[in-house]
Amino acid sequence: MFLLSVIDMIALPCDSFISGIQGLLGQHYCTNPILWYLVGCVGYLGATMACILLAIDRFFEITFPKLATRLFGGNMVYLWMMIPLAYMGFTMTQIPAFYSIKSQAFYYDPYYATPGFEGNPYMLFQSMAICVELFVVAVVYVGNQFYPVPELVVKIEHLTWISVHGN
Repeated sequence: MFLLSVIDMIALPCDSFISGIQGLLGQHYCTNPILWYLVGCVGYLGATMACILLAIDRFFEITFPKLATRLFGGNMVYLWMMIPLAYMGFTMTQIPAFYSIKSQAFYYDPYYATPGFEGNPYMLFQSMAICVELFVVAVVYVGNQFYPVPELVVKIEHLTWISVHGN
């Protein structure tokens, strides 16, 4: 509970003051990418993970009190508190939530509410093509490690591997 309050105290200025001031000034991601990257990474996912762990803790406290004491008692609580912090650190390596000055909210789609990019079938087709290539490479490459496959499948896998890594 204490960790959740600390994460909330870190996230609230990012979610309210910083985004509000930048929205009033009309500044978006391109004007200050480092600031918006940090603001987009902080808080939400760490708080979500802390809430999940708090719910798990409460569940065990109510249903299995002895097991809860072993899992969450003493110094074990510090180990559990490291999970949301590590998850917050991991999210710093991922795509953050972007603040949209048009709708005054955070979205994981940087093109949200941008004319010309909403529901663009070309972008959908491009994304699907990339995903299909990666899926075929992963399935066939791992599959042919364990099962014999025809030579044609190996050639298709190799061409797909090349297309994933090249133009």
